[in-house]
Amino acid sequence: MAYYFNRQFESMHSMSVDQALGGWWKLNRKIMPPHEAKKIMDEHSDIFGTYDEHLEHVNKMVGEDTTEEALHTWQKNHVNFLVGSPYRSAAHLRDLTKLIKSHGEPNPVTLYRGSSYSPQDFKKRAPDQFTSATTDKSVAEMHARAERWNNKNAKVHAIKPGTVRAVNLSQFGGLPMTVGRTRRKEQEWLIDPESVQD
Repeated sequence: MAYYFNRQFESMHSMSVDQALGGWWKLNRKIMPPHEAKKIMDEHSDIFGTYDEHLEHVNKMVGEDTTEEALHTWQKNHVNFLVGSPYRSAAHLRDLTKLIKSHGEPNPVTLYRGSSYSPQDFKKRAPDQFTSATTDKSVAEMHARAERWNNKNAKVHAIKPGTVRAVNLSQFGGLPMTVGRTRRKEQEWLIDPESVQD
């Protein structure tokens, strides 16, 4: 399966999402398949613990559905959401990929993205990464203003109804979001990059 953010994951953790889900192990920048890891860990269990202990840890990290946790991690800090255990991060990417591919639907309303890049431009830069958008234009404007510190061309990009496949996070356990003093409801959507037309 092709997982979203796999290239970024590999550059951060020196292994692919599939390798992490399969219990590969990293020692001094070298990654090892399970049979190699088992040999080294069992020979030096006083230092590394046994391979069975490692496998138990991996299974605890990847064995359950992490969709809701992954959504919360993304919403709280999308810049660093792959930081931490490679096994838990791999589970997050597995479950977010499955969510978007299985439940993505044509966006029923206009979505707004405050960014230096339109969804089309972002897809060219990072074709394996989903992007987020909001139903609230003022939230998108706030993101665009923040990005102008780095890129003066940041602006709000409107995504017309029915032009991308996306997932409404509020329907799948995402954190409830509100805006302004009136605390009006805001909905964040994740956009499937494969649905973005060039």
